[in-house]
Amino acid sequence: KVFTVDDVRRYCKQFDAATPLPWAILSFGVPLDEFVAQLEFASEAGACGFLAGRSIWKSALGLWGSPSAIDVELRFACAENLKKMNAAMANAKPWNAKRGNG
Repeated sequence: KVFTVDDVRRYCKQFDAATPLPWAILSFGVPLDEFVAQLEFASEAGACGFLAGRSIWKSALGLWGSPSAIDVELRFACAENLKKMNAAMANAKPWNAKRGNG
């Protein structure tokens, strides 16, 4: 099933309302642009953070066999990916706000 933007926003808000605990979103290796959009929806709904791996560094895998090219990719393109993710979560609540401590 393909979810609409409105579906995703609604599900994030429902999830936030259902838990008294802070929550984070997992990238699951989706493309960067898709994950950045998901981060924006999740932070609007109350997420406090994210966990990402492949969505940050998977572009470096195509450079396997060239350590210097991998190094450049990680230092620049992949670091920029992380900056974009952090920017998308700029308005996220602190992890301790959910329990009334933030």
